[in-house]
Amino acid sequence: MIGSANHSPEGTLSILSRQSSSAIAEPIMTLVSRGETVATPPMTFPISAAANVTFNGERYLHAHLLHTFSGTSASTLEISAQARQFSSMMVMVGTISSASSFEPKYAAIVQNKDELTIPLELSTIPTPKEFKEAVVSISPKQQAFAKMFRSMQLASTLFGVVVVQIKPALEQILNLPPDSLTKELRLTQDLMELFIEYQIPTDLLKYDTEPAGGGGGGGGGG
Repeated sequence: MIGSANHSPEGTLSILSRQSSSAIAEPIMTLVSRGETVATPPMTFPISAAANVTFNGERYLHAHLLHTFSGTSASTLEISAQARQFSSMMVMVGTISSASSFEPKYAAIVQNKDELTIPLELSTIPTPKEFKEAVVSISPKQQAFAKMFRSMQLASTLFGVVVVQIKPALEQILNLPPDSLTKELRLTQDLMELFIEYQIPTDLLKYDTEPAGGGGGGGGGG
């Protein structure tokens, strides 16, 4: 479930396994480690060459064991994201490049009963023993290249998904009090339309707590 405290869930996010194209997809079983929000440092992801976004929140590390037997085909995996009515969230998929950075590859907004399904293409990386046996007969230069290529593969094998709830994000960038948009369904839809379709800068819609004219002095009477 995707949501926050004292609020109904915005939707669901799950990884499904399908044994064949005609089989029903079922959620996979994983080993889970949950990181506390207070104890974990913030992470960042780039949105351009000069700008990064810092984020924090609950983090879950999932481990799943895949196995196949001779004569059988491996099951396929897919990510499924579903949003409830009048709810919205942004789903980003990518890799964890370091303990403090996330590299997004694709992103999509899921809202108003949308259902997003993303197939996952998996590849098997040889074990250290298999790799050593495979490169023992090639030249030293080729071995160096193979080792460099393997290190690049191992550096980007940690798959990550980041979910951003849109209503709290809108409240923050528009300088609104928390939960201001919880019951403002039409206003939330109009704001998303302005930002997504018309690319309106947030500064034009941001709530300014200071008076527009500033604090002027008063006049005296005689």
